[in-house]
Amino acid sequence: MKFAKWLKRIVFSLLLLVVGAIGIRLYDIQRGPDLQLWHTYVPDEMDADEIDSADWNDYIKRENSLFNEVKRNVNG
Repeated sequence: MKFAKWLKRIVFSLLLLVVGAIGIRLYDIQRGPDLQLWHTYVPDEMDADEIDSADWNDYIKRENSLFNEVKRNVNG
């Protein structure tokens, strides 16, 4: 009986430590600098239907245009 009681205490203590560590990390993340444009820019990629109907050359053309779009919008 004492073993179960101690086991519960240990598990509860570990759970509190993990939750506390996550809370501290979340607080620390929120205090950090704002995200840069390259973190937030999302290019218009092909959706599943477009990929299914595209061949390799279509895919490569689209990827090249995406890289150019990223260069233009993110790198300046």
